[in-house]
Amino acid sequence: MLYTKILSRVCTYTYTGSTALDFIIKDEVNAWENKVLDVLKEAHKRYLQIGNDADVNVVQIKMGSRIRNIDHDAIYFFEASPNPHKLVLHLHNEQIEFPGRLKDYENLSEYFYRCHKGCIVNVKHIEEIDTSERLLTMANGSTCVASSRLLRGLLKKFQSKI
Repeated sequence: MLYTKILSRVCTYTYTGSTALDFIIKDEVNAWENKVLDVLKEAHKRYLQIGNDADVNVVQIKMGSRIRNIDHDAIYFFEASPNPHKLVLHLHNEQIEFPGRLKDYENLSEYFYRCHKGCIVNVKHIEEIDTSERLLTMANGSTCVASSRLLRGLLKKFQSKI
């Protein structure tokens, strides 16, 4: 979001969050439009870079011309979509289908675990593991299948989560 704060009658200080983007001089009315466009382009550029920053726990999802940054803690699991070359990202109340490969999301953080060839789960959101059915129940009630081969490693991670 772009905010303006009047510091004096001469200029308006434009910023987002705590990082200043630019000063816009009020007397230069003709330059306002170009200046605001430049500030918006810079804000958009910074938004796009969030997903590339290793220190930020955000996954950047690209869906056509739209880009969305999603916090790791909001992610329940990734699963392969029935549509070729697509994934389904499961959030608390939402599912997002986007182009991608599971391989690219295996090492997001220590809490993500590949429990099946078609599924990566966030261990923080697992409520229950049914070992006989190899079925994971997530905090939002959705379910995910685990392979028998990867179930043992998942159980270790699940038991150590705190």
